[in-house]
Amino acid sequence: MSKHKKMVITSDSEYDSEMDDFIDDTPQEGDIDLTSVLKAVFNYDRSKFRDTEDDDACMESSYGQISQEEYISAKTGLMEDLADIERKKKLKMAAKKRKEQKKR
Repeated sequence: MSKHKKMVITSDSEYDSEMDDFIDDTPQEGDIDLTSVLKAVFNYDRSKFRDTEDDDACMESSYGQISQEEYISAKTGLMEDLADIERKKKLKMAAKKRKEQKKR
């Protein structure tokens, strides 16, 4: 006889009556209508986008487009790294000059 008990996995679709009152989403007195608040703050109109269809065709890319984007990103990153190195050199030189001037 084994010391370990066999674990039984139950289906997620089984109804669990203990969880009925876990989330209480009934409206409470003093609740704020967040949709109206967001509309007022950001001037957002949901009806403006109601008739638009999601077109995923423009989200497809070829291997060449991806390679070109990767090349551009790598080049931009290298340029930023070189600019950071140059900036750090200038800061070190300025700190070294200040240190030498304090000694005099």
